[in-house]
Amino acid sequence: MTPKRRVLEDFVDLVCLVYHEARNAQLLDRDRLPANVCYDQLFLVSTSRYVAWRQMKQARAEAYSVTSAREVERIFAEEYSVGLDGLERLFSSECWARLDGRYKFGGPKWAEVCRRVTALGRALDGSDEAAISESLSFVLDAEHNSSNGPGGVRCKLEDLRRRCG
Repeated sequence: MTPKRRVLEDFVDLVCLVYHEARNAQLLDRDRLPANVCYDQLFLVSTSRYVAWRQMKQARAEAYSVTSAREVERIFAEEYSVGLDGLERLFSSECWARLDGRYKFGGPKWAEVCRRVTALGRALDGSDEAAISESLSFVLDAEHNSSNGPGGVRCKLEDLRRRCG
């Protein structure tokens, strides 16, 4: 497998991870979700972390077969009826904040992860090796709500891969 192909497969898993986190929107007050975006397909994905990752296997399998980040994004957007831009808007929404202002899931840290994944996709499709390497590290080193420091996304992804394939 070529290094670019390996990164494209990592990109598939990272895109899936963003959708995987977004499924938690089904636990929120739906009246507070951003308007003009349909999240119904995401709401069909289990709230259980490992069950959800397994449910998303078919979309990942299809995405592994394509040759560009844009195609990967299209597959997930069609499967879940919302693109990465819609997920970034969702994560940027205040609907994720609890009364104490903290975020159990979703929220601004995941909006940043979503932006980083999108930037990695642009770098992949632009075939800029330096930008690809930098963007991949930047995404994997990102923190998320339950991570304790840098590398949180990397650890979450490794856990899902190890437990669920």
